[in-house]
Amino acid sequence: MTAILLLVAAAYIGVLFWLANWGDKTTPRALKISHHPFVYAFSLGIYCTSWTYYGSVGTAATSSWHYFPILLGPILLFLFGQGFLRKLILVSKKQNITTIADFISARYGKRQTTAVMVTMIALLATIPYIALQLKALSSSFLLLQQDEQVSGTALALAGTLIMALFAIFFGTRKVDVTEYRSGLMLAVAFESIVKLLALGIVAVLAWQSLAQVPDSFEALSEHWQSFDFFNFNFVGQTLMAAAAIVCLPRQ
Repeated sequence: MTAILLLVAAAYIGVLFWLANWGDKTTPRALKISHHPFVYAFSLGIYCTSWTYYGSVGTAATSSWHYFPILLGPILLFLFGQGFLRKLILVSKKQNITTIADFISARYGKRQTTAVMVTMIALLATIPYIALQLKALSSSFLLLQQDEQVSGTALALAGTLIMALFAIFFGTRKVDVTEYRSGLMLAVAFESIVKLLALGIVAVLAWQSLAQVPDSFEALSEHWQSFDFFNFNFVGQTLMAAAAIVCLPRQ
């Protein structure tokens, strides 16, 4: 079982590297596909990490609609905040801004100390977040394999090294940091499709499970009608999620 999982993981990683490398080519077909609007739209799925598969699904199973603000915030931002997003993009392109630290520094006199402070805050906030993703990665592998001798720490380390190599090869290949990373975007879009398929499978299984329980859909309908969507926690989490889609380092 472990050998099969390793082969599947290696094949998946190989596909990502191949897509990123192919997407960086200047052939007409590669340029057409990697610059397609659907690729950019799917690449926004990077907002949902591997932990979303556990966190959102687990919250939906145990706490009903409490998972919804994390997804509702970005949806509302893209539907009703297009003017804000357009202005944000124009300012970023005009001043060659690529990070949240550069953006905040540019808005406050381009002070280097401000950029350093924001970078340190982002770094401190990102380290435990990345650790959570690596934990999800190793937990998924350990859950599926049957070899107890495999270390979760070793799996997390291997995942870190692979992601670092991927970022080095395809994130720093171009000197201009504001230039469109077509290969990287194509690989991220492919990952988003895989995430959608995985969540779709979970949704189908959940639907089938509920269909086997008498009166389950009636109970869900009653809970939907009685749930308070305008309480302080729900609104606050929605606003935070809307900010996260543009403030998270990976975005």
